[in-house]
Amino acid sequence: MESRAWRRRSFLVLVIALSICLPLLPPPSEAATFIDHPILVEGDDGFLAAGFLGNGTHDSPYVLSEVRLDASYEPHGIRISNTTAHFMIVDCTVHDAASADRDPLNLQASGSGILLYNVSNGQVLDCLAEYNVRGITVVDSRNVTVASSRLVNNLEAGVHFQGCLDGSCGVYNSTFQVGDMDDGVLVEDCHGVTVEGNAVQGGDHGVRIASALGSSSGNLVIGNAISGQAISGIFMGDGSPTGLDLVQGNTVQVPGGTGILVSLGTDEQIVGNEVQGCLYGIRVAWTGNEVRGNLLSNNTRGIVLEAGADHNTVLENIIADGAFGIEIGQSQGNQVLNNTLLRIDRESSSVGIYLGIGEVKDALVQGNWLSLCNVGIRAASTPALRMSGIVISDNVVEGSLRQGAYLISIYGSLLLNNSFRSGGGSGIFLGADCLDLLLDGNLAADNLGYGLEIRGAVDCTVTGNLFDSNALEGVYLEAGTGNVIHGNAFLFNKDSGRQYSPLRPQAHCAAEGNSWSLGSGNLWADWLSPDVDEDGVVDLPYDLSGGAQDPLPLTGISGVDIPADIAPPQVVDWSPRGSCAVHDSVIEVTFSEDMDHGSVWVTVNGEAVNGTWEDRTLLIDLDLEFGTGYEVAVSGSDLSGNSLSGFGWNFTTEGPNATVSGRVVDEGSAPLEGVMVSWGEQQVSTSSDGGFSLVLPPGNHVLNLSRAGYLDLMVMAHVEAGEDLVLEDTVMRAAPGNGGGSPLPYIGLAAAALILVSLVVLAMRRRK
Repeated sequence: MESRAWRRRSFLVLVIALSICLPLLPPPSEAATFIDHPILVEGDDGFLAAGFLGNGTHDSPYVLSEVRLDASYEPHGIRISNTTAHFMIVDCTVHDAASADRDPLNLQASGSGILLYNVSNGQVLDCLAEYNVRGITVVDSRNVTVASSRLVNNLEAGVHFQGCLDGSCGVYNSTFQVGDMDDGVLVEDCHGVTVEGNAVQGGDHGVRIASALGSSSGNLVIGNAISGQAISGIFMGDGSPTGLDLVQGNTVQVPGGTGILVSLGTDEQIVGNEVQGCLYGIRVAWTGNEVRGNLLSNNTRGIVLEAGADHNTVLENIIADGAFGIEIGQSQGNQVLNNTLLRIDRESSSVGIYLGIGEVKDALVQGNWLSLCNVGIRAASTPALRMSGIVISDNVVEGSLRQGAYLISIYGSLLLNNSFRSGGGSGIFLGADCLDLLLDGNLAADNLGYGLEIRGAVDCTVTGNLFDSNALEGVYLEAGTGNVIHGNAFLFNKDSGRQYSPLRPQAHCAAEGNSWSLGSGNLWADWLSPDVDEDGVVDLPYDLSGGAQDPLPLTGISGVDIPADIAPPQVVDWSPRGSCAVHDSVIEVTFSEDMDHGSVWVTVNGEAVNGTWEDRTLLIDLDLEFGTGYEVAVSGSDLSGNSLSGFGWNFTTEGPNATVSGRVVDEGSAPLEGVMVSWGEQQVSTSSDGGFSLVLPPGNHVLNLSRAGYLDLMVMAHVEAGEDLVLEDTVMRAAPGNGGGSPLPYIGLAAAALILVSLVVLAMRRRK
């Protein structure tokens, strides 16, 4: 009875719950229609018969809505052809349309969920097309819009436009999930198709613009989010060249592939896109295109102009964080203008802007800003494919890890008005097979290498450049001939200062056949006088390291101001230091720049002292006492009269005592551990290697050595004040009868004898 009552109560609770919940559930769509046969419309008269409602006008279009169509084994789901009436397909689902030959577009069996052929004034809104060969296909049509729809796992393409030529068709704000080896949007032989605001995930290509039977041009790919493709996010130019298309404002992320690929496109505009995380950000393989204002980040290669891609323009892009910024393969007439490249340093071979390898001709690299790249600009090829006609001008290259500019196998080219600053290597490098180059108006400053490094260049002219404060020589010419270096300004390279020193000449030339003047020489900030006849040429030649000279050094160059020296000198090194300085040390003071020797004043414990100069170091050789404190004070001025801020330091010399050390061995030269070594009240025991050490005052001393089983020994030691002494090995002899001093063998023999005696006594008792 209780069980039956419990079941009744449970049933009542279930009924009450259902009566409460069912009104809250959304009602089923009364208009939804499920069908499993194609919907076919041929001409304007076919809409009503196919189930559309309306009258086909702009204000009252034919409408098909909320149809769920299973197109399995059918060549189309919904087919509309040869119409001009206005129509809409709204909130419909079509799936599994098939095609026996899926690759070419066959209008009789396209495998399209929705096929619109030769229609005008159509809209496909909020629809789902999935698992068809093609999701939605629009052919030879006008004023057709696909919007807010979902295209899922269609085999050839989510949306396929073919032969739409009047610029009024497009797909907007739709979502694509694309399977392997397929396209999200395919625009083929079209003009003016718009692909805008869509999200495309997966496939081989996110958006593909192709020319198969005709040509494609003037299409717009704008503001799409494209990611996860195997080959490219946006692909242009398949079959025949495309042209005049605009790809703008898209975000593209294709790990392992190319963000935007112009394969056979010309006059294409790739503008304002954001491309990141790709193997190639943007690749151009054809001629006459413009890549402008894009943001590329974390791509292995930013922008690549491949071999044969001529007369393209790459300008105003920002490229950051990759292995290569902009690459130009074997080509001619390309321009790289006003781009920004940051942190192109992912690999040891990374380059900001790379021309080559190959016969690059007539390229212009101008107005770019490169910061923190491994190498800033590299133009390098081989002798068989030497570059020519290259102009590298007005670029700013800062903080390169290696060279600012690196040139090999290039001739008849110009390097003009560039700035190469603060690099980890040389500002400019000219290597083998560089011929007939002009370097004019460049700045190479504050680099950790040379300002200009020449190793094999021939017949180059270096004029009008400023080499300023490079860690090594302003120009280092190791190999090459016929080069002329004149009219340049050399300021404070190799820490040269304002007074010439043979230790710090500002240039090096070890190769013969080069000239350091052409009517006049160069300006050297450390060699400005004398000029007795005031002709603007210093009366004595400037000596370079390597044996060459500038025979006509200048006292000035128009437009070059040698900055006034207003910085005070500093002491950069000094010795001795600490509380245990060696008593025979030399007091040394090293200054940051050349000093006016007569102005330098040094006192030691209040007494003025003199010294000798070695370059910028003053050496003071005093007889320092043992165990004595010293106070050193230094003052003086540099050659421009700037005074050294008061500088001084204290140190204390070591005491006169010295360390006496040695080693004790036995007669077989084996180390003896545990030998007591004593002098006065000091006692130490030798370590496992037989070593010992004592600190003793100056004089003659006797060291007493003792150990059980060995003869005591005395060792003489003569100690000079403050001079440590290492004694020769000391040999201790075993005491007589000890055979080396160890008692263990004798204890063993005694034990054996005792056992033998016991055995004899026991045997005698048994006989009795």
